[in-house]
Amino acid sequence: MIDQWSMTPKRIQYVHVLALRQKGLSREDYKGRLNAAGVTSCKDFTRMQYQNFMRSLNRLPDAPTTT
Repeated sequence: MIDQWSMTPKRIQYVHVLALRQKGLSREDYKGRLNAAGVTSCKDFTRMQYQNFMRSLNRLPDAPTTT
């Protein structure tokens, strides 16, 4: 059975929203986390890399909200 999983535009958007907006990572921190995951762009994630990356982001506290 061939795995048809891929990084869709919706998944890419979700990674960016979670990392940069919800968790408040800087671009440098985000790129560093991508490099640690073995990619230079989230577009290159395998299913396993994506799952591990998202788990690691979800363990981070949310950025403080400003009102």
